[in-house]
Formats: sequence, C-alpha cells, structure tokens
Amino acid sequence: MTLLLVFGQPLTRAVAMKMSEVIDAPNEPLRLAFTREPVEVPEPFGALFRIHMAARPNMNTAANAQSDWLFPGMNPGEHASAQSVMIRLRGLGVDLRGAKNTTMQELVLQMPPALVAEALGYSYQVMDIHESNAGGRWKNYPNLRGSER
Repeated sequence: MTLLLVFGQPLTRAVAMKMSEVIDAPNEPLRLAFTREPVEVPEPFGALFRIHMAARPNMNTAANAQSDWLFPGMNPGEHASAQSVMIRLRGLGVDLRGAKNTTMQELVLQMPPALVAEALGYSYQVMDIHESNAGGRWKNYPNLRGSER
C-alpha cells in the first residue's frame, strides 16, 4: 500500500518488486530502486517496509523459502498477484485510481514533474498531465520568478 500511496506505483509494478530493489544499509534511510537512482522512503514508511521484509507472507514452503520477491505469491517462484491485492484493497474501501492520482498530483506540486518522472519511472507526459490536473505551476516557474523582481 505504501508503494501506491507514497510513490504512486501501480499495483502491477509494486507486486513485481524484488528484495534486491530494496536498499537497506545500516544507519541509513531505506531506499527503493524504481529506476537506476534509488529513492529514499520517508519515515514511518521505512519502518513499515522493514517490518514487512522481516515477515513476508508465503515464505513457509520449501519452494518459496528463498524467494527474492518483495511480495511473494502463493505459487512457488511467483510474486503476489496484482489482481488479488487489488481485490483485498478494494474490500478495505481503498479507491486505487483515486489514491494513485492523488499521490501523483501531490508529488508534482512538491517538485518539478520531470524529477518525479525520473525518480519513479514514469513518462514526462504523464507527470505533466498530473501537474495540470493539480493546478501546478512548475511550467510557469521562470515567468513567476521574473515577476518577483
């Protein structure tokens, strides 16, 4: 859920993440490698990730004991199904599309859309749409900056 609400990752990408894409060095913030440049996971979400990693589900079978999936599936060697996670979240009342769009719009208000796209592996065009929908002003930044003088 953190991947959806904090980083706007689609469930298909979230469930397919591997443990090797999680960088957890001692005395450093937890980081996730969505792209070549890992992104820091803010607290308290880093702590939640660590709890999840220490007790990942579906690890009790011999075939899954060494799974590299962050979200191991019911079948050996497979990650959790995005469909099953989606059904569970919807059952809890989570509006997945709304949550993802809200996250993206919040992110592009905090930093330029191009940086969000680079950090999270999205296209620039998609982030520009989210910025427009959020009423962002990064595109106007040079003009706004010039008008302050």
